[in-house]
Amino acid sequence: MNAIAIPGNPVYLGSFMGNVHVFGVYGDSRTPAMQVATVEAVGGNAVIALDVLRGPKGATGTMVDPIKMQYDLGVETVGDLPSNLLPADKGKTWWIGNQVRHWTGDRFIARPMGSQGAPGPIPDITFVFSQVGPDEAPGISQTGTVARPVVHIKVAPPRGPAGPAGYISLAEDLLGVPADGQVPMWSEDDNKWVPTYPTLRLPQLFSFPSSAFSAFTGTAQRHTVLNASIPALPWDYTPMVSGHIKAVGVALSTDPFKVGAEVRMGDAITGQLIGRGHGNLSTLATIMPHYSTGTDTATAVAPGNGVAVVPAHTKMDFHVNLFNDGLFGSFDFDPATGPHLSILAVPAE
Repeated sequence: MNAIAIPGNPVYLGSFMGNVHVFGVYGDSRTPAMQVATVEAVGGNAVIALDVLRGPKGATGTMVDPIKMQYDLGVETVGDLPSNLLPADKGKTWWIGNQVRHWTGDRFIARPMGSQGAPGPIPDITFVFSQVGPDEAPGISQTGTVARPVVHIKVAPPRGPAGPAGYISLAEDLLGVPADGQVPMWSEDDNKWVPTYPTLRLPQLFSFPSSAFSAFTGTAQRHTVLNASIPALPWDYTPMVSGHIKAVGVALSTDPFKVGAEVRMGDAITGQLIGRGHGNLSTLATIMPHYSTGTDTATAVAPGNGVAVVPAHTKMDFHVNLFNDGLFGSFDFDPATGPHLSILAVPAE
């Protein structure tokens, strides 16, 4: 019957014939016996005992985080790792490929697992440096791929001393070389500043003497006796008229015949009314600014409303019509009576 093997009990392995030589080794009480063995023999049985080498007790080691392996078949790549882990999940670890991903409580760390893999490709890194503006903070950002990353570095170099003021004559949006007395003026056609002599927007006065009027004798309700024009001006303006004219005639009734005058711009009949002189018994009509008519009593001139405005760079015609303010009849007009018309071109908004 075989004996049951119990730890610590000797187990018979075999028998052999041999000679035993015993030596003594000098030593002290502080040095272990090293290769020295103790042999105890009783009858035909002997036991060899060796001293155990034991050093001094070492320092206490640091605690390591527990490893909680997660065997989740749904996690096969790094992209499959959960994104909702909390500090309480610290220690959870997933084995992906030849690495483990260990959750530290706030992030994942990767550790090699198993045999070492082949060296990966060397990335082709491109650095792009740029200077930030006055209100922009420096920083670093990365684009591109893992194999070919592009690192954008925005730097704020130290600002140097202020330089001299630039010359207006060297500006890229200035067209031409300025002459004495010229100032930059914006040109819509060239889309640049153009050296130009300044033009003051002052009222311009134009007058038309008696010789500019045409004589008339006949029967009519309205007849034009002056056709005049003002050349184009470099700014918008509103004409302000004044003058006088005298016409005499006989009404075909017992009522007095009253001949007045009107001034229109553009067309002699349908143009904007800008002046009126009402007929009276003295036969002398005084022309004053007037813009409304019997059919349009609300027309008036005001800054910015566009009434009676001549656009810049536009030649404008003006007409003086004799106008019958009384009964129908014939009348006579002679320029020798001294008619006169003045037009003051007032700059308009």
